[in-house]
Amino acid sequence: MRLPHASGWIVLLIVTALAHTAAAFERSQLAPSKTSSDLPEELVGVGVTEKLDQPIPLKLSFKDTDGKIVRLDQICDGSLPVILTLNYTDCPLLCSLQLNGVIEAMKDIDGLGLGRDYRMLTVSIDPKETPEKAYDTRKMYLQRYGRPGAGKGYYYLTTPRNDDIQQLADSVGFGYRLHPKTGEYLHTAVTMVLTPQGKVSRYLYGVKYDPRTLELALVEAGKGKIGKTLDRVILYCFVYDSESNGYAPAAFRLIQVGGVLTLLVMGASLGAFWIRESRKNSKQTGAGKDDAPTGTSPTDSHERNSR
Repeated sequence: MRLPHASGWIVLLIVTALAHTAAAFERSQLAPSKTSSDLPEELVGVGVTEKLDQPIPLKLSFKDTDGKIVRLDQICDGSLPVILTLNYTDCPLLCSLQLNGVIEAMKDIDGLGLGRDYRMLTVSIDPKETPEKAYDTRKMYLQRYGRPGAGKGYYYLTTPRNDDIQQLADSVGFGYRLHPKTGEYLHTAVTMVLTPQGKVSRYLYGVKYDPRTLELALVEAGKGKIGKTLDRVILYCFVYDSESNGYAPAAFRLIQVGGVLTLLVMGASLGAFWIRESRKNSKQTGAGKDDAPTGTSPTDSHERNSR
């Protein structure tokens, strides 16, 4: 009996996982460390302290682009995961680059739709930003996204209460500062993905986002309640790697899946073998019955007549 080369496939997966782990370790060893003492004074306190699985303050209230009061628990209401960004409209460059990157990645996700499968929440870190200004910004990004029904899933909130903004930022570890000379806010480009209950599930950094990474982050945050079955299988086999800002193979899970696949392949091969043997035996039994004598031969009849 000849089996498919499942063992070779498993070895390849294990080698790939180990190679990735080694590469990540090498990157971590070679990457220069950056302490607060190395930063310019105005950048001290600016950055991100990850607070995974921590909730945002859902009781906080902000104004939407129509000037209506919206509480965060109306957005993180337990039904859909939420993309969270902290930006402001008058940001000279970084905020627009980041939001453009998020929207472009969202456009390239075919399986999930804004407003249907997830929501997006942008909260202005500038207490001087008005709902009218936020309205124009939100409208622009919805036009860039370009899918019908997305408006019900995108919230751009503002508030003149700086303490509320700071409380939300602190809950997700988002450090920012107002530059006293320029009046601009110093901050990093980071996008958070929240669970439907408002807990931080994933941090995605930069101004350009891989659509597949964003999709898997949303599926992960949704605890498998959104997305395709294939996405859930991939998430079982992959874990998020902050070094590569994406999902990398998990060696132990791949070994588990490889073992299951090996059993399935062996079972299928044995089943096919048993079916072939059963059919072969059936044919041989049928052929034996056809060769056996039936009825009375002409010789027997002649002998009886002669008597």
